Amino acid sequence: MSHQLFTVIPNRILNILISPGGRGKLGRPLDFNEDLDLEGVDMPLRLIVPLALYMTLPLLLRYILGHVASTLLILEASQQDKAMTEKEERIIKKRSTFRSVQDAFRLIYQTQGIYTFIRAMMIGSAYLFTHNFVGLILETFIFRYDLIKPLAFGCSSALLCEFHLAFTCATVSAKRVPILLRRTPDQSRWKQLAIPALLFGLTEALMNHLYDFVAMALISQEEALTSKRAAAEVLAVVIMLAFRLIALLPTCITLTLAEAAFLPVDLETVVPSPTKERGLKIGELVGEKKPSTGLRALTGFLEPVRTSRYMWLIELHLKKCFIQICLEVVLISSLVVSFALTEFDDSE
Repeated sequence: MSHQLFTVIPNRILNILISPGGRGKLGRPLDFNEDLDLEGVDMPLRLIVPLALYMTLPLLLRYILGHVASTLLILEASQQDKAMTEKEERIIKKRSTFRSVQDAFRLIYQTQGIYTFIRAMMIGSAYLFTHNFVGLILETFIFRYDLIKPLAFGCSSALLCEFHLAFTCATVSAKRVPILLRRTPDQSRWKQLAIPALLFGLTEALMNHLYDFVAMALISQEEALTSKRAAAEVLAVVIMLAFRLIALLPTCITLTLAEAAFLPVDLETVVPSPTKERGLKIGELVGEKKPSTGLRALTGFLEPVRTSRYMWLIELHLKKCFIQICLEVVLISSLVVSFALTEFDDSE
């Protein structure tokens, strides 16, 4: 059993680069239901603790660096889109940003606190469950064919765009905020957020759909030579990373900035102010001018003033993958030691 754990580490590394959960189909990923039969194993404390950490810590890491830090980085970098004095620009360049993993953890812990952080996670979990549930219903009854199944989850994102707005509000807020945001008479939030949410949900679903296609086309043959299979897996990683950077990141930026336009201007965020002892407010981050939404916003994400934001998100993604891989190696090694000690005790 301990040997099985060690053999999946290279495959976990490949899958982490592609799939946020690291549960892709490259190589032979770890499956607790098939690879590890825990029914006949005595579960001492030394086995329960690393197993619980293995199930929770990577999830928490992906949420903080893959969602919270990236969302705050997009908003923080939006300051560069505004006209600033030379002094203000110098202050912003000198202060820490969410590009730093250590600063991201520190700012989230100090500013949000445990209660607000857990509350945002609960809202996010409720959104994810509802989004998948609605997507599965649409996929079952309307979008039945494989080629159009990604539309089901894209439409689900569009239908639940205001729910995602509440999730974003809780994510970036430095204080507790109500789940239902106040609406002004001249706002039609759903109409403005539906297209960015549809594009983001569609690209995310297309990425998973493309991954299944690439995995089936390149690595489905069990009799393939090891060298050919390894080359196919590396090619799959390259293709999926390219799709993530070219398609998924721009739609993520578009949706985040579109949602920021509808957040309360006096909402204090986790992003620290360079001149005041508090977090920057949404109005100070995005200004009074609301960013473009929908298809128009996608055409401007590569403008020179926004290229840095795009590159910083790539950098943050690679950092997240590196830390997650290191964490996986440590946790799997601890599981190997725990299983080995358990098997030794059983043999005696």
